[in-house]
Amino acid sequence: MIRWLPALALAACAATTPARVAPTPTPAAPAVIAAPAPPPAVTVDRVAVVGASVSAGFTSPRVAAAITAAGGAVVADAADLWMFQDPDGNGAAQVAAAAAATPSVVVAIDFLFWFAYQPGDAAGRMASLERGLALLDRIDAPLAVGDLADMRGADPRMLGPAAVPAPDELVALNARVRAWAAARPRTIVLPLAAWTAPLLADGEVELAPGERVPAATLLFLDHLHPNPLGLWYLLTRVDAALEAELAVVPGALVFARP
Repeated sequence: MIRWLPALALAACAATTPARVAPTPTPAAPAVIAAPAPPPAVTVDRVAVVGASVSAGFTSPRVAAAITAAGGAVVADAADLWMFQDPDGNGAAQVAAAAAATPSVVVAIDFLFWFAYQPGDAAGRMASLERGLALLDRIDAPLAVGDLADMRGADPRMLGPAAVPAPDELVALNARVRAWAAARPRTIVLPLAAWTAPLLADGEVELAPGERVPAATLLFLDHLHPNPLGLWYLLTRVDAALEAELAVVPGALVFARP
């Protein structure tokens, strides 16, 4: 029995000696991830304009001319009064001219209008709108594109009732425009539908702080196109959108009120 005593003593020591605890490793410092750099500010020194009769100056100055007078530099004015006759072919030619000019920004206020305002059913108009968006997708530059205003009050001799989408259809068409724009870099939607909503309610718009006028007074006699004051009102809102959403320098464009 005595020869087992050393072994028992060693076992007792092992039982009473605390186990060696491995040191807790010092956690590594978290990696510092730099915030993505903001996109560069958009300039108005190489502007391209595409669109239909509003942009082409049917009842007011051409949008390109107004931008030039406001301090911008237009390198391509492709807007065409006759776009309503062939939106697809005419639109393709406009986009090609704009893209070839390597613009700093493309302004497409009413480019999509005739892709949606045309006789047919809702599916046909949506398919037509998709073709218009596909054309604009060829532009590799910052883009400001107008959505679709509700122009049910226009003179039927200028805009036939069969070509006018129903209100719920316009909602779907505009949702598609916004979704398309959201998936593209440096692309903003000019909310023409919201800006022109007072027309449907015989409402007023504010031209300047404290100065309100009936929205209808900004339209030409056909109730489809803006008069010169209406274009000024429209372009001041386009300018504000460019500053807010594409970081155009405030004051780069100053539109003179007619």
